[in-house]
Amino acid sequence: ALALFRDLASQAHALASEDYTLSFELVVEDEQGRRTSRAFSIPVTNDRRGLYQERVDQSSTEGSEPILRATLAATFHFDPTDSGQVVRVTNADTDGNVSVRGIALHRVGDEEDEETVITVQDKGVQLDGAWTFLDRDGVTTCEDNNDNKGESLLTLPIVVDRPGEYRVALLYRRGGGELPSERNGRRRPRPDNASNVLVEVVSHDPSRLERARDLPRPPAGEAHFLIDQTVDTIAWWDLQTSFRFESDEHYVEVSNRGTKLPVFADAVRFTRADGSPGEVIIDDPKAEGRERWKPSPKQRFRAYNQVGPGTLTDGGDKQEVLSIRYVPAKVEGWDRSAFHRVGISYPGKAGNETRVPIVVRAAASSPIVRLQAPRHAHIGAEVMLDATACYNIQGTPLKVTWVQVGGPKVTLSDPHAPRATFQA
Repeated sequence: ALALFRDLASQAHALASEDYTLSFELVVEDEQGRRTSRAFSIPVTNDRRGLYQERVDQSSTEGSEPILRATLAATFHFDPTDSGQVVRVTNADTDGNVSVRGIALHRVGDEEDEETVITVQDKGVQLDGAWTFLDRDGVTTCEDNNDNKGESLLTLPIVVDRPGEYRVALLYRRGGGELPSERNGRRRPRPDNASNVLVEVVSHDPSRLERARDLPRPPAGEAHFLIDQTVDTIAWWDLQTSFRFESDEHYVEVSNRGTKLPVFADAVRFTRADGSPGEVIIDDPKAEGRERWKPSPKQRFRAYNQVGPGTLTDGGDKQEVLSIRYVPAKVEGWDRSAFHRVGISYPGKAGNETRVPIVVRAAASSPIVRLQAPRHAHIGAEVMLDATACYNIQGTPLKVTWVQVGGPKVTLSDPHAPRATFQA
């Protein structure tokens, strides 16, 4: 019996030192009982170090220096004997090109010009995802080229020779310019740098996780979305929301506003939210504004999800803003009282625009979920879950419920508040 007790105690100690994942479901419901849910998870690292998170704006194109720096708002305590201290840069949830030259470490109290610089070419730097090296102006940077969002992570080791309190600056390439020549000799403009790059620092400090940002609300009667037209593994991009289209003034709009890479328009599918039959598909020849778009050039292959004889594109030409509108109420027999889910078809492939703006104008919608939560946390950190940016087209009150569905139990400050906190 004593041996069994010791074995169980040993296993409990091992489990207590392991990382784990907390899983949740956010349920948002309107006054009529229409609800939208979103499942999400937060990995938790069980470690004595703390995690700091901050968003960095890399969008500036001012000045002539090729490399700019963003000094983080906090200071950090580093130990020269600890190899687990790192700075991580991710392209998750970013809205443009993410650029990394390296980091600069300055010990508080030292002369201003005394700093240690660690670049992306140094030993111990780890690249995960689709980073590319850009050699220009005598320096090398890693760029995500506004691709592979959420999948690219760059980890830089902290190398210091003395313990103490340090400032950390992210070094990156100034926005603008062109990408290297392609095989056909063409040069594409370099995507604008992102304004919301997530930087994480693992140090000997208490955790300070990213707080929720204020997200803009669309005008009354509209819902705004962004779709990634490089995704080629789905037949229809589901907006995960149902809408009621009552009049000819209600539509789904695809545009090239604010884009740099080619945008495509093919078809929009409307499926009854109650599951009853009556699917409606509007192909681009029946859409409004199609005349200003160009027919897509013939390819050696036909996209498996193409609707009708062809698709439309702006061809990457951004001299004018183009939009095309799919108006379901003009379809004969359209049920103007029913709610419909919306799917958008396009020929997905690499090189397409990753942030194509979609505007839906309708009489009403189910709740549109916009969730903010940390990508991950360290044990003991205060974690904030935020649903304050959720909305519906008709602007009626929404009820929020947070439900934990997996991982060690945590205590939420208020499971029905738009903003809830807990200790990891």
